[in-house]
Amino acid sequence: MDNASYHHQLNTAYFPEGKTVGNASKGLNAHVLRLAGCTHISVPRRRSDGSTVDNFRFEVPAAEPDSWKNHRTGVQGAKAPTTGDSGTVYARAKKNTGGPTSKELAAATRKWLKENKPEALDSKVEKLFREKEWKIIWTPPYCPKFQPIELVWGVGKQRAGTLYKKGRTLITTQRHLRRGWYGGKGKGSQRFERCNVRGCWETAEREINAWIGKDKAYNRDGVEGALRDLVGVDLWTETGENCCDIDDMEDDVDEGDREFERDNAGVDFDETEAGVQIAAAQLGGHDDPP
Repeated sequence: MDNASYHHQLNTAYFPEGKTVGNASKGLNAHVLRLAGCTHISVPRRRSDGSTVDNFRFEVPAAEPDSWKNHRTGVQGAKAPTTGDSGTVYARAKKNTGGPTSKELAAATRKWLKENKPEALDSKVEKLFREKEWKIIWTPPYCPKFQPIELVWGVGKQRAGTLYKKGRTLITTQRHLRRGWYGGKGKGSQRFERCNVRGCWETAEREINAWIGKDKAYNRDGVEGALRDLVGVDLWTETGENCCDIDDMEDDVDEGDREFERDNAGVDFDETEAGVQIAAAQLGGHDDPP
């Protein structure tokens, strides 16, 4: 399944649409903790000299302060609060002292929910799949060639495109899409065969396996093998929420990465468009013109 943000919408009994622990405000995470029954939360923090980590305990008040509630709920004219009662999660954060920062509280909230209220972190998709005892294989975002459903859509859209006429209505477009998937009359003397859904799945799996086959060339700790028999996957047990944030990648390159780049400076990795495109015929959606 596509690892896109809309597939990770958290439990809306706790988080509004589009919000996660990582992008929630300090006030929203405090509110979620209250809803989950948390009364106190431990926040790890390094001492000012960076020597050791101390755990600071903050209260989650039973009643949400009015100023924080007004701002969270979008009351007109409400300004973002800057502080709250000392010793609570709302207290103003200071360098190594005071209340928790937004980042500190987010990390502590995620940990507390995982341990005490994991259903709050459930996405709709994950909850549904777990109930049916299905397993999700997350694929990289923005990689439609890895998604069987995207390839099936491609078949329908490609065929419907050949039937376009000026003035086509939405109802007619819907019928053309259905004909593209389920078979029927095409353009002129053509007839569409039923979409080969199994072929779309097999094509997506081939593309994923080809991508896996190149992973070690780009990542020192990359995986090997194939989708059904991955080697080295134990090195990738958890994906951080910021895994797709690439703005600071240059700053995060360590010496090991630089050494890897030097060792492979002369390697020519084929990333041409022709090398990654899927032929329409492979999708079961290509029809030769009459």
